[in-house]
Amino acid sequence: MNLTPILVALAFTLLSSLNSIAQTQTAPRTEADVRMFLKTQMNVNLPNSCGLVERLGKDSDGPYQKTDYCNEWEYKGIKTLTGKVYRVVDGDTIHFYANNKLLAIRMLGMDTPELHFKALAQPKWGVLAKQSLLSMVQSGDQITLELDQVRCDRYGRILGHVYKGNANLNFEQVRRGYAVNYCIYPNKLHCDAYQMAYVKADQEGLGMHRDSCLVTPYVWRRAMAGEEMTKKLQDSRTMKFYEPKDYYQVPVAYRIFYSDTVK
Repeated sequence: MNLTPILVALAFTLLSSLNSIAQTQTAPRTEADVRMFLKTQMNVNLPNSCGLVERLGKDSDGPYQKTDYCNEWEYKGIKTLTGKVYRVVDGDTIHFYANNKLLAIRMLGMDTPELHFKALAQPKWGVLAKQSLLSMVQSGDQITLELDQVRCDRYGRILGHVYKGNANLNFEQVRRGYAVNYCIYPNKLHCDAYQMAYVKADQEGLGMHRDSCLVTPYVWRRAMAGEEMTKKLQDSRTMKFYEPKDYYQVPVAYRIFYSDTVK
């Protein structure tokens, strides 16, 4: 029995139904991850005209100094850290010197297209997100890191909101359209502001919001890792909770995820 026509029909049916969902008010316009999910999880060979994945070689501008591990207990009760930038890694990661350590900052409340994930990248927007951050902060600049409830993640990175002078660089990345808001409980500081910035950038078609092919970064990472979404989430408007597999029912701007780690 030739199963090819059946599989093609199944894929078409699923695409049609999921595309219908994507056109409703409850599904975010920017998430082409429906196609990505089908391609990676169901092995459906769909056209890749969007160029959703780029395979990377080794960094040409390294090597770099290894960062120190962030331990939660070391930063208990500390609200801010001031230090000097060592390098900008990508659109949401900075390495900086503070308290005689070299720490990797994972910028909180937002998420930019990937530049380095399992030797893969999100073409174009990963590069542009980094360039956007570099336009605001560079090696040698002094920055202040504002901490929240959970200060370190499981990868040993310190979590926070980066300020150069009075400018909140996390907010600026979202406002410019180079990041999605990414609120993970209990770190909810500035979540409302980032949410509003995302909505405005989306409405105005800024940055990556012009690209209907773009996959939301945290969904893209799960697809590249061959995994399903793992964090439960809540709709900040209705306070209703959703299982990880139903994440798409909540528009990007209004998602509050529940986990004590990032990525």
